[in-house]
Amino acid sequence: MKKIAIVLAAVGLALSASAADYTVTLSAGEEAVLNKVRLHLNRQTCDRLVLSPTCTQAEASAVDASAVIYGTSAAQGSALIKKLAVDAVQTLKAQRDSSAEADLWNTIRNGSQAQKDAACAAVGLPAGCYAP
Repeated sequence: MKKIAIVLAAVGLALSASAADYTVTLSAGEEAVLNKVRLHLNRQTCDRLVLSPTCTQAEASAVDASAVIYGTSAAQGSALIKKLAVDAVQTLKAQRDSSAEADLWNTIRNGSQAQKDAACAAVGLPAGCYAP
């Protein structure tokens, strides 16, 4: 097993305005999956840049300075896990936001007048706001 320290930037989360440090312990099987994910992401980047499927960081950077090819060092592994974690957090946040918005509109459409007024006020709308 390998321990990888990562920094997870809690971008856009109302729960935390600062970054947090986490340590992740991976089993050998999880490391194998992570390596496959690394190779897949690298191939996507190389394909997007119209380079060979196994392009290097130098080759990718020559085409796009912001391109990232993940290597196998501990630092690059941490960067990969951070990217995957931030992507997952952003996806979950978007799902939560979408669900919260649906709940809001459902309350405005179907709730009692008091519930509708409270839901409208919670998002800065006047009491009795209209839900399409």
